[in-house]
Amino acid sequence: MDDVIIAAEFRFLLGDSRRLLDVDTGVEALLGFTRDDFLAGRATLEGRIHADDRELADSLFARGEDNHSGSLNLRLRRANGKIRCCRALFTKSPATPGPGTLLTLVVQDAKSLYRAAPEAAGMAGFRSLLELTDDLFYFRDCNHVYIGASPSSAREAVASGLQVDLAGLTDYDLLPENHADRGYRLAQQVLDGAPSATSTGEHITKDGKKGWAEFRAYPLHAPRGELCGVVIVVRKITGFMQSQQALQESEALFRAMFENSLSMMVLVEPDSGALIDANPAAAAFYGYSVAQMRTMHLSQINTLPPERMAAEMAVAKGKKQNYFVFTHRLASGELRTVEVRTSPIPVGGRTLMFGIVNDISDLKRSEQELDATLNSIADGFCSCDEKWRIVYFNHQAGAMLGLRSEDVLGKRLWEAFPGTLSPEP
Repeated sequence: MDDVIIAAEFRFLLGDSRRLLDVDTGVEALLGFTRDDFLAGRATLEGRIHADDRELADSLFARGEDNHSGSLNLRLRRANGKIRCCRALFTKSPATPGPGTLLTLVVQDAKSLYRAAPEAAGMAGFRSLLELTDDLFYFRDCNHVYIGASPSSAREAVASGLQVDLAGLTDYDLLPENHADRGYRLAQQVLDGAPSATSTGEHITKDGKKGWAEFRAYPLHAPRGELCGVVIVVRKITGFMQSQQALQESEALFRAMFENSLSMMVLVEPDSGALIDANPAAAAFYGYSVAQMRTMHLSQINTLPPERMAAEMAVAKGKKQNYFVFTHRLASGELRTVEVRTSPIPVGGRTLMFGIVNDISDLKRSEQELDATLNSIADGFCSCDEKWRIVYFNHQAGAMLGLRSEDVLGKRLWEAFPGTLSPEP
């Protein structure tokens, strides 16, 4: 790189209005507009300033106090539309003759200021570390110009189709403008005094796929301790972000099913018995609002004694059983028989008990009525399922055969009555 610094000097009169007094011919190399373009008003410096730097520009062009000087980073858009990173040196002094403030502004191309070798910028101590890590390290000077990168970054550059030697370039030479803007904002936070800065963003890989990375920026100090730049550490987190996205989509799907299902569903904290959530169908059944149920305890709807309820919850949590029949109390005081199917699920770093509740009060009532009817007849009665297993055995059948119902229920006919029936072929 040659030693010519691309720069232009502007002189403004700041007062009730702002007026460009002069600009030198270096502006054409810097921004692609001629000196006459600026003096005739066909181009303005203010109009070339990047939108994110407008606040800095407002401060720069404010009349403020005289005899004031300083420097700042600015991004300017050239005539070809490309962004150029610049270093702006300014001096404000009283205008003579007359009122107002004279602003002398020297705008320098940041890339043409690049001179230092990586080690001179405080990188020597990183060499052994950089050889051992797969994280990507990028080093910039205080003007956002790259001064070096880790070996892993060079390999990434090759894989992404970028040039390997980044030194002397800026993000605006390498990346789409929106991605370059993100990196500039991150680094500028550290240059403005933050101890570190972090962001997460998308990037497009060489094969056109979308990936994710975490960007962290830290100050880079020279041997004497002065700030000489920024080190940006890039860690690929595509796998993590994909798993997080899948988890969010899964949780959203569960929430949609939970909220919209006509089945009654509840979420319970198994150790405390607190009702964490209930869907609208469950709230309507129990006679409470969803908000009320989220503040309730399981003991307010389950009629079991506390110790029995805790024991049943432990069984469910241990997956030893997932089907239960309980008597539940509604807000009206009415008691209903329900069957509950449970499953432990992880939610927000803890395990909750997910339960689907089904009201079987009418079924139980019908079963009781049928049982009373069959037990009232004078004949013995026995019924079997499609596998010839005995599922009902009334009192009269037991008395006639000298058997108890528990002796035969669940057995096949030829097992309950050996020698009287032949097994099915």
